[in-house]
Amino acid sequence: MAHQGCKVFPLVKEVRAYVKEGDGDQGADCHDVADEHWINGTDPSTNNTPIANPMSGYAQYAGARKSWGINALGGLVVEVEADDGTTGVGVTIGGAAGAQIVERHLARFVEGRDPRDVESIWLCGNQNFTSR
Repeated sequence: MAHQGCKVFPLVKEVRAYVKEGDGDQGADCHDVADEHWINGTDPSTNNTPIANPMSGYAQYAGARKSWGINALGGLVVEVEADDGTTGVGVTIGGAAGAQIVERHLARFVEGRDPRDVESIWLCGNQNFTSR
């Protein structure tokens, strides 16, 4: 029960996800860049300094970070709307696959909840992805 004079905090009304399809703008994916970009490193034709990447031990992927598909999913925008109309936006990578996960799975753990209850929301959403 709220104390007299305390403002009621808005609850999450809806979670929406949008996919940003490419028009040359890299969006949230820092690896969706031209081959000459410094993040790709290890390309002797551009004289870039080598940058270690998780797949650099394999010849077919050692040429550039993006050669193993790190930029394959595309950008993802997640919008959260509260019941008072307040909205918040986050940008990440994940593309259409991430949008499906956000809207069809993770949203149910957030909608109707107090957004300040971060720990409980995180635990509810992550129980499916952890082992015991």
